[in-house]
Amino acid sequence: MFSNYLATALRNLTRNGAYAAITIAGLAIAFAAAILIGLYVRNELTFDRWIPGYQRVFLLNEKIAGLGQTINSDSTPEPLAKLLKLDFPQIEYAAKLVAAGLAPAIRRGDTVTAEQSFDWVDPAFFKVMPMPALAGNPGTALEAPDALVLTRSAARKYFGRDTPIGGVLQWDGHPMRVAAVIGDIPSNSSIVGDVFGSSRAPFSTTKQYAGGA
Repeated sequence: MFSNYLATALRNLTRNGAYAAITIAGLAIAFAAAILIGLYVRNELTFDRWIPGYQRVFLLNEKIAGLGQTINSDSTPEPLAKLLKLDFPQIEYAAKLVAAGLAPAIRRGDTVTAEQSFDWVDPAFFKVMPMPALAGNPGTALEAPDALVLTRSAARKYFGRDTPIGGVLQWDGHPMRVAAVIGDIPSNSSIVGDVFGSSRAPFSTTKQYAGGA
């Protein structure tokens, strides 16, 4: 029975080739469009939802109004994290993230790389954002001023393995030590870094903004 249906369908396709081609192409395009729209909607609905306890994590932005216009910025004043904890004791952890600026030169041995995804973060950052650890303890790793936390991709990029704990990278001539490795950060995330340095480093951008405090 099925073979008869198949033979009939093939004969119809052969007799009406142009019509069949247009119909099949239309269906293929429709299915492709539906799949792409579904993937986009899923990506948007799950944005930052991969963070454990995401319901209790907040990213602060700044809105500046004046002169007839409003400017929205994803940056906030450097002292804000500390002041918020003083004013709102229910805040468990507050941490800053500051981009390193123009791709800093990271050296390992004789190899120098312009790192596009380097951020300075406070030691509490991975308590606010408790990402899966592959090695070390990200929650305490950045207490040391010379500490780094790498994603899996960054660890493989610089060291060729997933867990290079204790490995050393030179940041602008300053040696920094890998203290923890985390899983790669999903693309649908507010955080896009691959290398995170302790904001306690005396040469960090955070220290510069804070006037060396």
